[in-house]
Formats: sequence, structure tokens, C-alpha cells
Amino acid sequence: MMQIDDKIRDKLKDVMVITVKKSFWASRECEIFPVRVYAHKIYGYSQNLPNSLLTAVYGLKAIIKYRPKLIFFGSSGRLVPWFLRLRRLGLLKHVKIIATNQSFFDDKLARYVDRIIVYSYSEIESHDPELNDKYVFVHLPADGDFDAVRDTTPRGYIFSGGGAGRDFKTLIEAVKGLDIPLKIVTFTPKNLKYRKKLPENVDIEYRMPLQSFLERVAHALFVVVPLKAGKWPHGHTSIVQALRLGKPVITSKNSTTEDYVVHGENGFLVDPGDTKALQDAIKHLYTNKKELSDMSKRARISSRKLTYSNFADFIVKLCMEMLDE
Repeated sequence: MMQIDDKIRDKLKDVMVITVKKSFWASRECEIFPVRVYAHKIYGYSQNLPNSLLTAVYGLKAIIKYRPKLIFFGSSGRLVPWFLRLRRLGLLKHVKIIATNQSFFDDKLARYVDRIIVYSYSEIESHDPELNDKYVFVHLPADGDFDAVRDTTPRGYIFSGGGAGRDFKTLIEAVKGLDIPLKIVTFTPKNLKYRKKLPENVDIEYRMPLQSFLERVAHALFVVVPLKAGKWPHGHTSIVQALRLGKPVITSKNSTTEDYVVHGENGFLVDPGDTKALQDAIKHLYTNKKELSDMSKRARISSRKLTYSNFADFIVKLCMEMLDE
């Protein structure tokens, strides 16, 4: 992580972070921001309507108290459009705004954000070209305590996990009949969308603590992230976690994954929904031990940009630029 001198520390006092306390935003690296407003949770999902409304109230009170020059919305996407509408009404006009998630607001409201962080270049291309100067790209940091995962010795199986946008049905069909064990960890049986009897070489587990999930990844030969086609980023979390643990990734050709997986370097890209292509890629990597070893080394190298420290350096520099404008 970059050296934070007294001058930078003093300027960061003008930045207010509003976020859910999870992932990077709950990490030691995030503590470089002295003014942080975390989501207040009454019940259920942290970004449901009641919790978000309460966090918005605390956020407004904190703005009045601290009078920041820059508001940085971390993992708090639902709140962003509410504050942007206030800005459109003429409020908050002396405060700059950075947001990290645009799934909750459209291009019309995006005009009232000063910078929008995205985790895929293609996401920029999907918006109004007039807004291009508002977008900045950074690689998504991998979630988890990777220092605690000391043993990454493969135990003979391949792994797949996650939930949103997954195409587990194609993956299960691809490994059916192969002498290759597959472990899948997902949220609920609904995520599988597989109505047939599971093949004997497929083992399914459901929701578990993050570190237990990472242990499953750590002992895999490689990771498969089968995705449905789509222009919006999905699957990134599982991909970057796998790369941090030195695991090559086979995933779907999708513009949102190509910023992370380079075909033939740290994994393979196949057409979405193509069972035969996915099966061929799995068989090829499973049977070519030298190539698997080389890809594993390159996966670790490519993961150096996927750390909390790298992400912290990026956002500190971005905040400094914004405060100096």
C-alpha cells in the first residue's frame, strides 16, 4: 500500500465514506478514511429499504456535522440515487460525489455524479458516450483473508461457486460422464436450475462462511465460472478470488470477464451456454498438467492487482485528484 503522509491524511478528512460494512469497506485498508458512515441495520438485508432509509438519515446528519468536500459511496448502491436527486434539486452542490455502483441509477442521474468507479471497461461502453469522462476503471479486489489460507494444494477436483448470473446447468451437463470430480457451492438449490438427477461426480454445497468457501477454492485444480450472456458485470467476485489463490479460471466469453481472464494465459474463455466447448476446455486443462501448472503461476501474477491495498491506493489517488480540481 502507498505511503500516506500527513498532507494526504489531512486532506482525507474532507472525504466522507458512506457504505455497508463489508468486504474492502470493513477492512483495515479502508481505515485510511477517518470519516466513515456505515449502514445501520434493523433487520434482514443490509441494503433493503428500511435499512437504507435509516442509513440515509445518518448520512445526512453526518454531512451537516462534518461538512465534507467529497462524498464517496462505497457498497451502498441503493442510497446513491436518493442523494443524486437532492443534488439535482440544488442541494449538495458544493460537495463532490464518487459512486462505485450504477445498477441503481440511470444515465440521467449519472450526470449528477462526479466520478463513477466501474470494474469492467465494457460497462463504460454501455452508457451515454457523453458521460465517458465520469467513468474510471479499477480491478475489483478479491474478498477474503487470503493470508489465512496457507494450504493451496490441489485435491483432484474442480470447483465452481457463486450465484448471480451463473449457468450451472451447462457446467453440470459438461462434466456428466467425465471422470472429473466437480464441487459446486451456491446459495440455494434454485441457483442450480438443474432438474435432472445430479451426476455422481458432482457434489453440491450451499451457503457457508467466506473462509470455508475460499478453502474449497484453495484445494481445487482450477475454477470454472459458467456465466449467462450479459452486458452488466457478473461473476467477478468468484473470478478474482480464484486468481488470488493461484487457480486458473475457465469462464464464459463475456466482455465483463475479459478484464480479468486472458484466454490461454490464466484461463480459458468459451461461448456462453456451449456445453461442448466448456467440456473440451475442462478436459484439456484437467489432462495437461504442465499447462495447468504454468497457468496457475500466471494466475498468481495476474492477481497482484486484485488486492485491497491496490484498491486503496487507487481510490486515495482518485480522491486526491477530485479534491484538487
